Amino acid sequence: MISMVLRLFHLARRLIELLALPSRTRLRQSLLSLVCFGAPLLLVPLAHSDQTGMLWERITTYPGGLTVPRVMVNRVGDERILYAVGSAGGLHLSFDGGQRWYSGNEGLPGGPLGAIKILGLINDPYNRNIAYAIVDPFSAVPRPMVYWTVDGGLNWQPRASLGRERVRAIAFGMTGDDLYVITQNDVLRAFVYEGEAPHLPPEERFARRVDDLHWLSICPFPALTQATVAYAVRNTLDLDVPTTQQQITVSPWTSGTSEEAAVNQENNVQATWVYAGTEADGLEVILDRGGVIQLSKLPSDDPDTRYVWEQAAIHAICPHPADPNRLYVGTDRGVYATRDGGITWQSLGEALHSQVVTSLLIDPANDQTLYAGLAAGGVYRSQDGGQNWSSLGRGLNQIPVLSLALDEEGPGTLYAGTPRGLWRLLLAANPE
Repeated sequence: MISMVLRLFHLARRLIELLALPSRTRLRQSLLSLVCFGAPLLLVPLAHSDQTGMLWERITTYPGGLTVPRVMVNRVGDERILYAVGSAGGLHLSFDGGQRWYSGNEGLPGGPLGAIKILGLINDPYNRNIAYAIVDPFSAVPRPMVYWTVDGGLNWQPRASLGRERVRAIAFGMTGDDLYVITQNDVLRAFVYEGEAPHLPPEERFARRVDDLHWLSICPFPALTQATVAYAVRNTLDLDVPTTQQQITVSPWTSGTSEEAAVNQENNVQATWVYAGTEADGLEVILDRGGVIQLSKLPSDDPDTRYVWEQAAIHAICPHPADPNRLYVGTDRGVYATRDGGITWQSLGEALHSQVVTSLLIDPANDQTLYAGLAAGGVYRSQDGGQNWSSLGRGLNQIPVLSLALDEEGPGTLYAGTPRGLWRLLLAANPE
């Protein structure tokens, strides 16, 4: 900063001296002064840009096509697996950080010219070998859209066909058999009839092609809904909210009543909280425990909360690694956070207020560090829980970031899926 002030001082003094020279000489000397003194000033913004030593590198070995809408890092024992989904090339896996790749499309249905379009991909948090994928059927002909794997993604088969239902998002509940899917019309919960089939380990169930999941509607939408992302978490139901019949719908698989649901609420019982983001209708917040309480339909006078519930385009849902009450969402107006499970929301980080945040994740080893990918291009990082943000690395400033994934091994590697390929950033290059 001092050197910049000195340069400005010398430049101003030089310009005063030039005023006393003849016009031709003045012009020649002015150009020389601008080159010597003024040009370095143009580099000042670059010198003060955050993380100038960090450079995003494109992974040229990735074979899945130019657009990468989804990237994910999974840990199976000591093995780290990098998953990258191409817009039409399906799934590819790498076990060495992107140097070599293997196809993960065995068993997945292809469309025209063999294209495979995966709309969603999640890992079972309780068994890292298991993953679920939503696959576009490419036609109006009913066919399965939900597939699962028990070997980390090398082989797939259909899981609980939904017939004509168009699945938009999927989330895990308490166990691998406890699933929620969001369709255009409904929130559906998977369940297994007791006594219908003997309980089998996932690997044996997969080998026998046993498909014993069924789906139950728990929260129909009043109109067609374009869901974007879903997340489910087990949390304590300890809310002081009205329990009218309009706000609680008793689940058909129980014999409970709205009064019993209210008693459960007063006793602070556990419930599954389902969060479903939409393209333009905000975030659906649903509590599933005997009865269904749809929190996002309750009245609120807070503008941030009403925006998240009713108007926001939700592109990403990011859970806190240790506190189920804390959650972040990436929207078309920046990042919002909740500390009470989704009852109230607050806007975070003035730097991102006008930005469309298309991807969002939190460092599981440091809950104050968040990463946000922007539709306008680039990745931003916050190291104070989302209050302040700075641009992270060079090379992606003009490239939209569709998804982010973090490999915590060693100093850490951040991966970004974009419309211009798959990229990575070595966080070790960060000059702290």
